[in-house]
This record gives sequence, structure tokens and C-alpha cells, in this order.
Amino acid sequence: MYLLGFKAKLLVGLALIVAIPAAALFAESASGTATVSFQLAPSQSLSISSGSSNGRSAVSTVRIPRPSATELQRGYVEQLGAVRLNIQSNIPWKVMVRTDDVSMGRSFDGQFVKPVSDLKVRAQGRTYLTLSNRDQTLAAGHHGSHNIAVDYKTLFDSKTHHDGNYLIQVIYTITGR
Repeated sequence: MYLLGFKAKLLVGLALIVAIPAAALFAESASGTATVSFQLAPSQSLSISSGSSNGRSAVSTVRIPRPSATELQRGYVEQLGAVRLNIQSNIPWKVMVRTDDVSMGRSFDGQFVKPVSDLKVRAQGRTYLTLSNRDQTLAAGHHGSHNIAVDYKTLFDSKTHHDGNYLIQVIYTITGR
């Protein structure tokens, strides 16, 4: 009797193994569509090739070179690609530029103070901006990774120039636009 019960259970089990997949073949099918949406938080970082950065802003200390006789006669020293900004952003961005310094320092003889406005800054082949204590848009772009060269132009007046150890801290900040 025990053996008969075992065979019966075995046959029922085999029948189910065959019947369930067969029923699935003949079953009606249904499908549906679901829409999933999500938002990514804005993520931006800015670093600089020569200077310090904290993720959202970077500071570069610019040493103003002593002009040669030709540069002094021309009225400026131009430093192409003086620094490189490395930008990462998943949204459209802009980089602002400014300084907190009130001057670039005094001449060696103490008779001359080099104004901040003598330093011009540009990026992306744009027009030079006169550096000041307020934010100005230096560069802008779309999401992605960008490496941007920044040029400096320092003005010199051959009539009033005094040699000195001039330097200035330039602050770059990335924001969304």
C-alpha cells in the first residue's frame, strides 16, 4: 500500500511538471508599460593646473613678470595659457573670475602701487576682461568635461613703470547657468 501511494504521488508530480509548462503555453499573455523618472542633482567641480581648489572654486597666484624693453614699449606682457581650468559639470555652467586683492603690490622703491585693473584675463578666445573685485563671467559651456586655457595680459605704462615684486590672487568659481 505504501508503494502504491508512492507511485501515485510520483505520477501526480510528473503530471504537474508536464501540465504547468503546457498551461503556460496556452495561457493568455498580458503586458504593460511603466514610466520611471528620476532627477540627478547638479554636480560641478573646478580644479586648476597651478594653484589650489576646493571643488567649486580655485585660486591661482599670478606673479607679474618684469617687462622686457620691447614689452614695456608695447605697453603689456601677455601670458598665453598661463593656467588651465579643469571643469566637470552635469549641467550648463559658467566660470566667474575676480580678485579679493586691492592692488598687486608696491614697487621696490615704494613710490608706485600697481592697480588690480592692470591685469586682464580671458578664456576661450574671448575679449580680455579687466580684473576687479566683483565676479565676471570668464567662460561658459554645456555639461561634460572641459579643459580651458586662461590667458593673462598685464598692462605697463613706460612713463610711470617702477620695477617691483607684483603678484595677485585670481579666484575662479563655477556655477550653473
